[in-house]
Amino acid sequence: MASTSSIPPPKAIKEGQAIILWSVGMFCIFGWDYFMNLLKEIKYIWKKQFSITSGLYVANRYFGLLQFAVGVWLFTTPITNAVSTETCKSIFRWQPVGALISTLLSQVIMGSRVYA
Repeated sequence: MASTSSIPPPKAIKEGQAIILWSVGMFCIFGWDYFMNLLKEIKYIWKKQFSITSGLYVANRYFGLLQFAVGVWLFTTPITNAVSTETCKSIFRWQPVGALISTLLSQVIMGSRVYA
């Protein structure tokens, strides 16, 4: 007789699907925001002289985009089997570190705005 202990309960499956849907939805909003502000970013960041503040802005914006893209990729991995379980676990261990880096970048930007 086969063991059914490896089959997740229906509630866990629904919760997993909800996490995937929310993550993909948030990534779509993030992408929409990126494209809506791209012209302003080009005008105020890329066409001006590079400064520490613009460097922090670019680092925060694109690090967040990269981190979010990796997160969505990993959340959809159970569906697509794109990466192995071990690789997925090792990347997920770095997610809190990425969130910390993103938070620190945001706080430095806010602190520089208050100081200015």
